[in-house]
Amino acid sequence: MSESLASMRVLTFNLWGIFNSKMKTERMIHFASKIENYDVILLQEQFDSKDLELIKQQLSPEVRESYHFCRFQTGFYGCGCAVISRYPILSAFSYVYPLQGIPEMLLHGDFFANKGVARVVVNVPLSDLDSDDLEVLHQPVILYITHLVASYQKALELPNHMDERYLPFRISQAISLANYIINTSSPRNYVIIGGDFNSSQDSLEVRMMLILLRNKGYKMQSVLPSPNEPEKKSIKKTGKAPLLEPIHSLFTYSYRNSFNSSSTSYFKLLKQEADIPAQIDHIFYSSNTFRMASFEDCPDVAKGFPFYRVVDGTKVPSGVVVFTENEVRRMSKPSFFVRWASVWYNRLRGVGTAIFGRSPLLNGEKAACNAVDQAELYPISDHYGVGARLILLARSDGYDSRPGSKVMSPTIRMVNFTQEDLEVVEKVVSLLQSQVSNFRNQIKMFRIISAVSMSIVIINAYLMMRVTSAQENRTAELLRRLYCMKFGDSNPSAVGVPYQNTWNEQISNFFVGSIQAVSHSIPNCFSSCIVKILEAVGVLQIFGFVNGTVHPSAASIDSRWLSNESDPDFAFIAKSLASRPFWLNSVMSSVIHVVASLFGLSAFLIGNIQRLGNAKVLEDEVNMIVPLLSRSVNGFRSDN
Repeated sequence: MSESLASMRVLTFNLWGIFNSKMKTERMIHFASKIENYDVILLQEQFDSKDLELIKQQLSPEVRESYHFCRFQTGFYGCGCAVISRYPILSAFSYVYPLQGIPEMLLHGDFFANKGVARVVVNVPLSDLDSDDLEVLHQPVILYITHLVASYQKALELPNHMDERYLPFRISQAISLANYIINTSSPRNYVIIGGDFNSSQDSLEVRMMLILLRNKGYKMQSVLPSPNEPEKKSIKKTGKAPLLEPIHSLFTYSYRNSFNSSSTSYFKLLKQEADIPAQIDHIFYSSNTFRMASFEDCPDVAKGFPFYRVVDGTKVPSGVVVFTENEVRRMSKPSFFVRWASVWYNRLRGVGTAIFGRSPLLNGEKAACNAVDQAELYPISDHYGVGARLILLARSDGYDSRPGSKVMSPTIRMVNFTQEDLEVVEKVVSLLQSQVSNFRNQIKMFRIISAVSMSIVIINAYLMMRVTSAQENRTAELLRRLYCMKFGDSNPSAVGVPYQNTWNEQISNFFVGSIQAVSHSIPNCFSSCIVKILEAVGVLQIFGFVNGTVHPSAASIDSRWLSNESDPDFAFIAKSLASRPFWLNSVMSSVIHVVASLFGLSAFLIGNIQRLGNAKVLEDEVNMIVPLLSRSVNGFRSDN
């Protein structure tokens, strides 16, 4: 029989610390009051170091000194993983997953968070082992904290849940998590995995992770059972949570949470809510080095929560879902309207008291105040937490409790998977191979976009040079004409326009010929299309020129540059000299250059670096899984 060494109270909790989350300050302050209830807290979405400092400031000096705090900054925004431990931290470092989100999906933000896993080793003091030695023995426990990419789509509304956009990314991250655990620990270690997986226990992501770990000898179990079949069937039929009290539900992301049901929530704003309710926050523990114990003394569980579950006819302890109650009060000041209404309400109440000798609104006031008090209370986060009490065991393949003894390495046996495991592996391989093909197609698409964008920049620059040259020639020709008119030159024209003695005829013919020259300077492949577009919007008509001919309305526009025969409108002449097609003016040309350049560069980088890198990562993971699938098939056939 395994000997108990120590007890640990473990919590995993998504703190919802993104910059635009609601009531963040109030929630962080309230969360500080919960820390004493747990020995180890695994946090996700703890993005801001100021929030962690705020939490620490709310603790009493005794509590603050008795806990150890560690957060991980993995990039621009950080992965959001952090740990709060009553036990000393021996080591802590993090690993960023090769596959992140999609960079062009800016509102999702997962790509910029650098999702990954943090590995923390804490030194747990052991119980009295009937030893006369006064030295306290300690056992290292390895903690893994992770947060996988979110969904942003309702899989229930998709024709096939396998079409969910981020499913291949989460599967890849789950595979990376399993490989990271395998390479940084051993099956004999005391291992706890906790975090926001954004996927349920029966999902491909979680099952693939557990299969890979089990293949290497790990015996990982969840502290929570999966939601029962009636709850699942109700969700599949209606898309909504069954009407159950919080004490009966095992969901950690639910409509009951007021932050998720709010019409102004972040996901409602995107109109891309994830499938809720769902059990997406998990704690897994190595069952060969830990065993579950009842956590009935947890103060953060709703009254009446079932602390046990039945497994194969045996009643066994279960983990708990915590922070389901609305406990956080908004600290914001009331608006002017609310203060004004309160003043008049008190005045009316005073009038009623003077007339009737008592307040006729007293009962209604109490009810209203109670309703307001309830309405002003909110949960600590948009997620619920998962807690568990775990007992460290002394086993032949783990830690030997006798003083001076050493850890024995267990003999790891190859595992033959079940038919269900085999189907999961086949689905994962098929999905990843399909995603590799999609990535390859996207690479081609982004390369085409990049080439087109760069072509637009080059063509626009070329046309700008041609139009600028034509503009310079036009200005030079007008100056030449003015000079010749001044000194009476009988043949001033350089473009074949006959000399005229009046400003009106001379300048009108000059502009017609100049615009024809500009039109001829543009390549034929663009000229006809551009002229038709500008003709449709009436741009060319201000020069009396459409498709190379003088427009009938030209005569009526002469007055715009000529007020009389001897007093021309020089402002209009200057404007006409500097004018060019709308799409080639300085502003639009700059916009086209900047936008096309950024678009082309982004497409080039996304296609040739991000998508190509993702395809190579998935190919490596497929190559790693395929031998496992072959061995599983052979083992399964031999067993049958």
